[in-house]
Amino acid sequence: DHKNGHYIIPQMADSLDLSELAKAAKKKLQALSNRLFEELAMDVYDEVDRRENDAVWLATQNHSTLVTERSAVPFLPVNPEYSATRNQGRQKLARFNAREFATLIIDILNNLELSLRSQSDLDDQHDYDSVASDEDTDQEPLRSTGATRSNRARSMDSSDLSDGAVTLQEYLELKKALATSEAKVQQLMKVNSSLSDELRRLQREIHKLQAENLQLRQPPGPVPTPPL
Repeated sequence: DHKNGHYIIPQMADSLDLSELAKAAKKKLQALSNRLFEELAMDVYDEVDRRENDAVWLATQNHSTLVTERSAVPFLPVNPEYSATRNQGRQKLARFNAREFATLIIDILNNLELSLRSQSDLDDQHDYDSVASDEDTDQEPLRSTGATRSNRARSMDSSDLSDGAVTLQEYLELKKALATSEAKVQQLMKVNSSLSDELRRLQREIHKLQAENLQLRQPPGPVPTPPL
């Protein structure tokens, strides 16, 4: 019953991985911004849907070898609305085996649960607080966001990533590269806008000089003869 704050999340204690690669992957996952974490959750959801559809489809085909080779989609299809970097990351999710993928899902669910409970606790505390000033109201979203990210980081320290840490690390590297690429695109768009403004200004100057040059080249009119 999610509405009442009740969650049932399976645990995989036997898949705990304490290797250095797993620890590095955990740190990278903790460093994800809220936007990138949301994209990761969406991509994982799509991968779950793909795997379930493949399983149902193959079950209805009597495990035909020909159908398995030609009809089963090995990874998520390219989404034209996403960047090439994100599409590559989405397709890398297919490299997770069942155990690795289940561990990743559990980690995401644990993070979401802690985030929701943290927000709920903050809301309950406000019911007993005095009326906040305008300054406190402005700073409240920052405190809420910081608490959510802190709880998410603690959750990842206690979760397991199994022996697929290398694959997860590669995926997180792609997410980081995506954020960097988007920032560069925004910067280039600003530079392009500035250059366009400068080009229009130069065009106006050229038109002005052409008009002045044409006026100077026109022959002078006849000099009027004075009356006798």
